Amino acid sequence: MSSIPPVYNLGDPKSFAFSTCRERWPKIMKRAKADVISHIEKSNDKELKEQ
Repeated sequence: MSSIPPVYNLGDPKSFAFSTCRERWPKIMKRAKADVISHIEKSNDKELKEQ
């Protein structure tokens, strides 16, 4: 099963200035964390859920 990994870039990477990076990073991490949690909840792997 091949799936496309989620893309967390919320803007043009060429204009990735330090100030915008600081604003964007918490949003990227929040979205990534939510994706990991939903992936673990969908899977039936008990060892993953315990971690």
